[in-house]
Amino acid sequence: MDQKNSFPGVAEYGLGVPSLKAFDNGHIVLGKKVPSSSLDEDGYSLYWEGLLFVGGVPCGTESARAFVREVKKSGIQRACGVLKGVFFLLVRENISGASFALVDNSGLYHAFCSDRMISNSFLSLVKKEGLRSEDLDIDSVIEFLHFGYIYFNRTFFGPIRKLESDRIYHVPDGSDKVRVLKKSIPSIDEPIANENGGFLGYMESVSGSLKGSRVSIDLTGGIDSRLLGVVLNYFGLEFEACISGIDACEDIGISEKVARTIRSPWHWLRHWPEGLESDLQDIFLATEGLQDFLTYHRLFQMNQSRLGRGIEVMLSGAGGELYKDFWWLQDFPFYSRKSPDLEKLISYRIMPVEPDHKLLAPGPAERSRALRRELASSLGKFVLGTNTQTYDNIYFHYKVKEVAGRFLTSHSSFLKCFAPYLDPEAVRIGFNLPRRKRFFSYFHRTLITGLNPSAAALPTTEGGISVSSKPACMAGDIYKYAKDKLKRLSIKIAQHSNRAAVQRGPDHPELFGLARRADRTRVSLELLKEKGILNKSLALEEVKDRYLGRMLSLHFLMQYADSDVKAVSAPRKSLPVRLA
Repeated sequence: MDQKNSFPGVAEYGLGVPSLKAFDNGHIVLGKKVPSSSLDEDGYSLYWEGLLFVGGVPCGTESARAFVREVKKSGIQRACGVLKGVFFLLVRENISGASFALVDNSGLYHAFCSDRMISNSFLSLVKKEGLRSEDLDIDSVIEFLHFGYIYFNRTFFGPIRKLESDRIYHVPDGSDKVRVLKKSIPSIDEPIANENGGFLGYMESVSGSLKGSRVSIDLTGGIDSRLLGVVLNYFGLEFEACISGIDACEDIGISEKVARTIRSPWHWLRHWPEGLESDLQDIFLATEGLQDFLTYHRLFQMNQSRLGRGIEVMLSGAGGELYKDFWWLQDFPFYSRKSPDLEKLISYRIMPVEPDHKLLAPGPAERSRALRRELASSLGKFVLGTNTQTYDNIYFHYKVKEVAGRFLTSHSSFLKCFAPYLDPEAVRIGFNLPRRKRFFSYFHRTLITGLNPSAAALPTTEGGISVSSKPACMAGDIYKYAKDKLKRLSIKIAQHSNRAAVQRGPDHPELFGLARRADRTRVSLELLKEKGILNKSLALEEVKDRYLGRMLSLHFLMQYADSDVKAVSAPRKSLPVRLA
């Protein structure tokens, strides 16, 4: 990696692929040096990053050709409906010279636009627009500090927004304007028939597209990743199962047993926080400063280990909540009310811990206190016919697109990736399930038991319950289920009351201690004070752990914006890591 410029570890980018130069027309910026693909086919030139496929068609070039055929048949707005994956795509119509930019139909790949340009890289667009740390949007900074994410397609800078998932950004040849076209894709509440068969048919098409790729599945001790592994194994997809965490993590042993049951190679990466400071620069490049550094450190190591094994595609079980009642539990058992309780949803699912307003300087602190009220108002646009439909709509369009999307976009700096449950086709299946099929994970239970009874009988991290639909197993699971839900509810209540609620996670327990002692953290604190974001009297000892990684992210972003670096290259390397 080039070390010559003034921002250590950042290299100026190049387009790399000669045929792509036609896209660099002053409107579209190609900023990341990550695995990418291109195709010239029948009057169209395509360039994409990430995983792109048409169901049942091999991912990559063959799917891109199928997409071009669909464009010629029905136009680009309708043709977008056949695309799946997590990707950023540029299409050039060679005869007219027009260019089209879009992301996947779930908005999980985060690409960006300003009034003048479209970019696959937030950092490159920051440089192209000449933005500096003094241009930071304070409301976005506050939201990031408290949540670790910035929602509603916003970024740290007002002029830069994320591309919307249901839009195509059209640049006519010679034009200085970007037109926005609407994709012709179904909404998530559009009815779908035969949900079980529909789900299996969908997963069979996903499996068919991934065959021939070296695939790794995140396999935890939970229910969602187990369903994913069992179904794809049933359809003959070869893959490894992978998990990361510390020795004491309950998921590790369960994950290994499930992998053995479905006869999948299994890898466990222990999380080691040593060398955190030397990793920060590469984490910045992977996350582009848009993600909490510390929440990504373990996964940064995990992706490096996957690269070392030659993995090409990673799959996540994110979004399985759309097949369960997890996001509804605050209203249990009233799952068919006409009116949602957005205040309760925010308190128990979105903002269970009250933000630490005193962390901030006086002006930002005042804005911070309005955050909960403004969020409730903003979520009103997602209200549908019933409370549970509204909660699903908020989960997909608000929560998932930012949180899962941010992780998957960061992963895309290393590997192609996909979250099958979050494709709009799969989301519609979950959304339209009868309420009773989502209670007690009944949808998961019936499918896993039907395909692999042995895997279904194994315990999970959800209170030790199985995922079997056999009456004897379900009878034994009811008590465990109720006990687990009461435990989780008590944690939420404790968080809501600002009482400490200790939850052991997969990250190494020394991670936050190392971060707190790091020189960069102290520098971050002082910089954020100097910029008028944090309270000038704030001591590092007063900063709660959850804010440390976010402070580091902001520090790196501001340092980058104020440097003379022109653009960046995302990290793609495999480093020595400690495997179990």
